[in-house]
Amino acid sequence: MNLSKLIISISFLICLASCGGGSGSSTSPNSGGGSSQGGSGTSADFSGVVIDGYIQGATVCLDFNSNLKCDTDEPSSVSREGGAYSISYSGNVPAGTQILAVVTTDATDEDTGPVQSAYNLLAPSNAAQVITPFTTLVSDEILSSGKTLSSTEAEAAVKNSLGIDETTSLIAYDFIENEDEDLKNAATAIVTALASSTESMNEAASDSLTDTERAYAAIKVSKALLGSIVSNGDTLLDADAIKTQVETVVTGSINNIIAGAKSGSGSVVNLEEALTSGELVIVYAGEEYIDQEWVEGIVIEPISFSGINGAGDLIEFDEIIKLGILPDDTLPREWIPFTEIENDYIISDQGWVREIDLESSGIILDENCATFYNSSEAVEEYCFIQKDVSGKSINDVIPDVCLDNGSIIPGCDPEAKLPSGSYVYDMTRSVPENESGGFYEMYGSTGDWTGYVDQDLVQSLENFISSHTDGKISHIGEGCNTAFRVASYSTATNQGFMEYADAGDNDCSGNPLLGEWESRPFEVIEIGTTKILKALSSNVYKANNPGEEPYHIFSKVPNDNGVEGIFSGSFTPQNTRISLPFNGSLEYGVFASRTFVDFVLEISQLPEFPYEAVLSQGNK
Repeated sequence: MNLSKLIISISFLICLASCGGGSGSSTSPNSGGGSSQGGSGTSADFSGVVIDGYIQGATVCLDFNSNLKCDTDEPSSVSREGGAYSISYSGNVPAGTQILAVVTTDATDEDTGPVQSAYNLLAPSNAAQVITPFTTLVSDEILSSGKTLSSTEAEAAVKNSLGIDETTSLIAYDFIENEDEDLKNAATAIVTALASSTESMNEAASDSLTDTERAYAAIKVSKALLGSIVSNGDTLLDADAIKTQVETVVTGSINNIIAGAKSGSGSVVNLEEALTSGELVIVYAGEEYIDQEWVEGIVIEPISFSGINGAGDLIEFDEIIKLGILPDDTLPREWIPFTEIENDYIISDQGWVREIDLESSGIILDENCATFYNSSEAVEEYCFIQKDVSGKSINDVIPDVCLDNGSIIPGCDPEAKLPSGSYVYDMTRSVPENESGGFYEMYGSTGDWTGYVDQDLVQSLENFISSHTDGKISHIGEGCNTAFRVASYSTATNQGFMEYADAGDNDCSGNPLLGEWESRPFEVIEIGTTKILKALSSNVYKANNPGEEPYHIFSKVPNDNGVEGIFSGSFTPQNTRISLPFNGSLEYGVFASRTFVDFVLEISQLPEFPYEAVLSQGNK
């Protein structure tokens, strides 16, 4: 394997000390058709409607074991005219139980006729009124959190991701009865993705995954494409385009999809225990600063917190030294330190301030979650779900583990079993409510680059906009993979439209041939006296940079040499939840236990990592 691609998405996990974790509440069992009550052991009625159009003939059940099947011992019914279903159950309903609607080709959509491709829908059992594509996304948020999210919290995250107004209910709203054409169209688009993903996964992985694993993988594939299907509540693609996108994703990423599914469901980890033991390790690759230049290498970063007083206490994090190995085989294969570049800026009441200069930064732990603070304001949260992959074949978890640039690593056994204590992690990044309405971050420039405005002009957003309106094309994204320009701007409203195009692997070295231009709105806002251009990320940018925030921004900050210019950054609205599930990706990598990382290093013929020396230096 090319271990330099065994990484965590560095935009989120460059260091746990700049990231955090999410909510820790739990869903309540349902009783009485959707009320939020605890399980009581008495008779409970669940009733509602199954909707894309109204679905007749769907099998609906309480999916107690979360296997996306209606097992014989799970109470069930079949949806009738108008999609109506009802289930009676005498017994306790565990918190986090979801209601499953299995829609097969034997079912009928009252809007479109016989169902052409099978798919599953879900809804929280304490919100049984409707089972729709939207409640399916809500349920997936709950399940992905280890059942720690409430249905209300999960619903807020889904509405935020789809750009649906927060006043609109997704878990108690019949959009057909209310003749809500926008939501109806969006629901149809999501179902198209679900059905197409289900069909594609059944074809591509019928011999590799169980029925349950394929069903969950289909939901994950659909969810990953949501940003290109629905944005700001509007449906962006027709059915054929959605099917094409699904087929492209499944075909191009099937090994990683299989790896993610094989890694299992996971459980809530005791984050305090994991951090104090030093068992959490980040492994990633990318450019790091060595001897005044950027070098691409493999980096391992062990995470440890000394002096945690207990959950709920604000603690300061330790400085951890990162070590890496250069990929050039002619160099000694030894771990060497990288130079830390601390040039990210966070918005505050003083304007842009370097993140490392903010006072009283710290972290509060709560079960599997960590919330990070700048001064007294919570700015980012991370939650971790631990997956035990002990005993699994390493190649099932990290595809092509024994390949290095296409060549087989001598002595590497892809069927070698992972030792006991091998864990990988799903993660969710979220932004809590705060005074800024979200999380603003600017990426300061290393080197001599002075930003997006030519140096013979005044460094201002006004000149940034005017120059890019008059024909200037610039680039953002990894390797400058996305081109942009300004299509229009009104000084009266401080709003305009930016256009984006796929620039391919530009490597920031020129202006390649561009694809079709895509338009997205932007606005210029002021936080205090600081002006910020906030632009909605385009589909092409999100496709080129998976996992990136929903908005990118431009503002004026200094580069490394203290020269001010217009640079780029990101904005994540409050209540946003961005899932980062483990998928064994050689492109985005893993966050894992020390045991897992050590095993990968061993079979990849790389030297042992000096954990104790690094942790002792970081804790001084």
